[in-house]
Amino acid sequence: MAVQQTPSHLGRLIVIELLVSVALFGLGIVMVAGDFKEILMETEMAKQSIESLDARPSFYAFNHRGRAVFRNVALKN
Repeated sequence: MAVQQTPSHLGRLIVIELLVSVALFGLGIVMVAGDFKEILMETEMAKQSIESLDARPSFYAFNHRGRAVFRNVALKN
């Protein structure tokens, strides 16, 4: 039993169990993971047009202060 063993022997068993579990975990990940998909810049760029590369919807601002700044100019015309 592990309770009756000396602490140094118990430490060695813990390290061995840890190494075996890491090896099994690594083997399981390798077995489950699929093939890698190549990510090449040429293939990604071929899918997009120049217009879509330049468009950044997150930077579109429709509520800007242009109306407040140029309110007097619009009223004079």
